[in-house]
Amino acid sequence: QSGVTYSGRSIDALGSGSSYRFTRYNTYVGETGGYSPVSSRLVAVISYSNTGYYTTNGTSWTSTTQATSGAFCAGAYGNGKFFARTSNTAYGMYSSNGINWTQITGPGFSGNGLGGAFGNGKFAIIQYYGNPYYTTDPSSWTTSSISQNKTWGWMAFGNGTFVATDTGSYTAYSTNGINWTPVALANCGPIAYGNGRFVTISYWPGSSRDVSYSSDGITWTVGSNALPAGFLSGGCPGICYGGGKFLAVAGNNSNVAAQSSDGITWTQVTLPNTNNTGAVAYFNGYYYVGQWGRMLYSSDLSTWSTNNTITPVGVFITN
Repeated sequence: QSGVTYSGRSIDALGSGSSYRFTRYNTYVGETGGYSPVSSRLVAVISYSNTGYYTTNGTSWTSTTQATSGAFCAGAYGNGKFFARTSNTAYGMYSSNGINWTQITGPGFSGNGLGGAFGNGKFAIIQYYGNPYYTTDPSSWTTSSISQNKTWGWMAFGNGTFVATDTGSYTAYSTNGINWTPVALANCGPIAYGNGRFVTISYWPGSSRDVSYSSDGITWTVGSNALPAGFLSGGCPGICYGGGKFLAVAGNNSNVAAQSSDGITWTQVTLPNTNNTGAVAYFNGYYYVGQWGRMLYSSDLSTWSTNNTITPVGVFITN
């Protein structure tokens, strides 16, 4: 994984990580914070199931037993632990290796759409129409506050900053995961960090083909109609960064995706199947797209292979 940048930090050796989800659909970042991680792996947390999976090479997968089930919506890796939580129950779970999981009940865990990330030594999550929460250990959480009560659904970490986005009108930034400052931004949604900038795309179908990008999460530039036409009808349920490229997928049963090296200029990618869930990830030279009924993966975003077992992926997490 040397030289790979995930959604938030450049990985030149084992020790940083990120996560990817489909329910409120987004990408998150983590780091080890001084802990020695287990061997590099991609964990697929499966929604509505007690069976999960992980891979160390990107193609061969091993099943695990999850500590809870539901619509998994957020996750991250940091301080030596994987963390995932659901949007339709009051439960989450954590693991030191992505294999053996412990169930937790957290403040604000019940509620639709909750973005999350890890950076600067902390996990941070934010609730849909609710509060932010933070912790150094996902077994317990502390409540914070934010001045705008919005439909917060996504979060990324990069350049020393957490950035959260709602379903179309606001972002918010924080350097410590505790104190948050809202910023008005139209047509925002799923967000990722890579190549020195945050990139966010409208979640709602029929709203926009615009892409907004920022180096600091405070001042944003809008690229009008930068995405393929499929994003206007489908919206964007997921985006990630890895292998020198952003990958975004269109929703609403579309087979349209798009790639970009800088988050500004985009080229269409055609998927072999429709019905995206929105979970997207990059690991060990492969891009992954979660769909209902299958998972797609590709090393070049042109030729795709199918795995019909690992579905539906709620969260991808890598260390």
